Amino acid sequence: MAGNAHRRSHPRVGAEKQARRRREEERAAELSMALTGIALFVAWAVALYVWSAFGS
Repeated sequence: MAGNAHRRSHPRVGAEKQARRRREEERAAELSMALTGIALFVAWAVALYVWSAFGS
């Protein structure tokens, strides 16, 4: 039960956990946005290649 006593003496632990969770969510959102952008770019490049290879 030492963990409970430590948590009671440090009321900022909950706020720090929330801040860390918020930072992780922001990082995950940035990562998913970056992956989406890369996937769109790759799809555009493949479509351009296919169009130039078979369109002419």
